[in-house]
Amino acid sequence: MNSYSRHPNQVKLDIEREKLERLFDQSRALRYQQSRLLLGLKQIGSWLLKVLISGNEPRIWIHQSSTGKRWCAYDPITKHSVSLDSEAELRVWLEKRYYQ
Repeated sequence: MNSYSRHPNQVKLDIEREKLERLFDQSRALRYQQSRLLLGLKQIGSWLLKVLISGNEPRIWIHQSSTGKRWCAYDPITKHSVSLDSEAELRVWLEKRYYQ
């Protein structure tokens, strides 16, 4: 059945339905963009809070690559960085830091 043989009210309803569907799709895309923006802002806020609170504490992280796991640390007081093979080596480095 083509649009010429349909009742005029049905044609109007179909046009309104299409408008609503377009609005819904735009609204969904906008909500997705907003959620991505909020997630990014939360991540930036968390990082900034961590940086501001941590002060002189060493920063420690694990770097995973295809060759294996590396234990990394940065001492903001001495501005010294290390990349070690094990957690035990990192603990030794941390203990030396406090006895210097």
